[in-house]
Amino acid sequence: MKNKIKNNSRENLISSDLVIKNYLLAFKLVSEFKTKTTSIEKIHRSIIFLYLANLIIARDCNFSSSLIKKYYISLKSIFKADIIKFNDQFFSSKIFNNQHPFSQMGYVIDISHQFYLSNIISDKNSSTKFSDSSGYRKMRGAFYTPYKIASLIVSKTLNELSHNKIKHPKILDMGCGTGVFLSAAAHQLRERNYSEDSILYEMLHGSDVEDLSNIIAKVILQTEMGLLIDNFSNLKSIKTEDIIFGNLNHNLFQAKNNSSLFNAVIMNPPYDRLKADGGTKSEKKLVEKKINFIKNLNIFKNSSSGSIDLYRLFIDKGISLLKPSGIIGAIVPMTFMADKSAAAIRKKLINTNAISEIIIFPEKAKIFEKVTQACSIFIANLKGGNETITITEMLNSSNVLRKIKVPLSVIASTSPNYSPIPLIKKTEIHLLDKLNKFPRIGEIHGITNRRGELDLTLDKKYLNGFDSRLLKGISIKFFSTNKIFKVDYKKFIKAKAGTSRVDDIYSERIAGQQISNIATHQRLKFALVPKDYILGNSLNYLKVDKKLFLKNSFSIYSLLGFLNSNILNWRFKLTSSNNHVNNYELDDLPIPINAPKNKIEALNKVVYKICKGNHIQNKKLIDNMNAIVQDCYKITKNNFSKT
Repeated sequence: MKNKIKNNSRENLISSDLVIKNYLLAFKLVSEFKTKTTSIEKIHRSIIFLYLANLIIARDCNFSSSLIKKYYISLKSIFKADIIKFNDQFFSSKIFNNQHPFSQMGYVIDISHQFYLSNIISDKNSSTKFSDSSGYRKMRGAFYTPYKIASLIVSKTLNELSHNKIKHPKILDMGCGTGVFLSAAAHQLRERNYSEDSILYEMLHGSDVEDLSNIIAKVILQTEMGLLIDNFSNLKSIKTEDIIFGNLNHNLFQAKNNSSLFNAVIMNPPYDRLKADGGTKSEKKLVEKKINFIKNLNIFKNSSSGSIDLYRLFIDKGISLLKPSGIIGAIVPMTFMADKSAAAIRKKLINTNAISEIIIFPEKAKIFEKVTQACSIFIANLKGGNETITITEMLNSSNVLRKIKVPLSVIASTSPNYSPIPLIKKTEIHLLDKLNKFPRIGEIHGITNRRGELDLTLDKKYLNGFDSRLLKGISIKFFSTNKIFKVDYKKFIKAKAGTSRVDDIYSERIAGQQISNIATHQRLKFALVPKDYILGNSLNYLKVDKKLFLKNSFSIYSLLGFLNSNILNWRFKLTSSNNHVNNYELDDLPIPINAPKNKIEALNKVVYKICKGNHIQNKKLIDNMNAIVQDCYKITKNNFSKT
């Protein structure tokens, strides 16, 4: 081995457009050497091996056509790869003269390989042919991780390992791809004075479904560790296998005993959803088989219900491969923070006091090139003991907007059923804690909370009527209704006769948009709907039992005032991670149902005026309504102004 030197082939970013342009030129040149039996996959593999040979040369700053040929042939031998045999003239071609510095070569290889995976249409593992729109990479829901993000996750994971006094950690990168996390871990472990031998052969482990990705990871890792090519090996600790589904009969990657468990799992899991709708017949069949497979395994009990997200399966699997005091560090979609779909896995980590830190990146941060999606990094220590979660909100990919420690007790009491993690300021914690003490809509007998009764897809046969009695999401504004649609009222009522849904149609209701853009200021928009109107399923609705009026005059106007108030709009936004307004989220909203009668009567009066008034008058009335609502929650105007 060479002396310890800092070699990072992903130190500097590079434009993917430039890389793809050069890749396509290389593809054209290499294609001239193909035979009738040469596959596109073999052409691509040959290009990647040429790039890997260039990587080693760029590190050593010793370019020659004879060396690129030597390294290309050596890599072929080490990995027993089926690649094209080139003549000497080819190796002296200018296109493979080193065009990029070593500090960019890792990204050049990452981007080139991802570009290829995004444009092929066959799943190598299952031999299933997919439609043109179902690219292999899209099917996997995976994209390479920027080194900076991987390094951040690794750093925090290693700090937690040190906190647990783990001196010689065994670390697994699940879905390692081309090895960005493994490289980041290797660099930081070397900085902590671990030897290259320990790092490569004892501490770092990886798994990915795609064999060439693993080869790339192995070559980059050994190159960055300073090994001469004569000392390269086909690292057995980085395996080619499907860590979640195995061969759909048994899972290949299983921990058989405590010694085979890991101290840490680091990952950027795939973000795709496992669903059997769309695609070809064979694709549907494969997905159905995968769904049945995971539903029969106990380790996926927190991730296999409802809509199945791959990232949740990876978290559950990762936990199953960890020792009792293990650490998991991952970058996942924002749905992890608050969505019902992630509630079970989130509650498991919160209830065991495992989550120590969350870092949130907004959509505009564009963590993954050309992908606009909000993401969050979470670090969890299964040893537990955390009383707070440190939540950092990023302004963009580099700058911090705010950082706060949120007590786990506040998170747990915000929604005992779903445990959403609120995006909150320090000055807001006491307000949330105060709201959490009031009964929630879902707990109040006499308030019904449902989705609109007419399914706009399944019930479209009723949309050709002549009765102006149908409201959709677009129909509802803040305290008012707008556009009314045609429906065959009598036919729909007859078809649904005998159900509670029809009874609801005969009642006065509150309706609200089921889709409300996450970037808008006023997320909650509700209006009073007279009886005898049908509501589409793009609306949610609430109904108030008149019996509630007997105690303190609580009525449908009271509930409408609370739902449209600035304080519940603030509360809703704290735990909303997408554009939907779900019924379960409404069920979690606290209502001061037992507020004094005089305050409820005052609220009823002003809300009634708002519903009957015009826009010019309403501004003052709405301010008055919000003041009464805050008084019902026993929150002062000064306290709420700090939100």
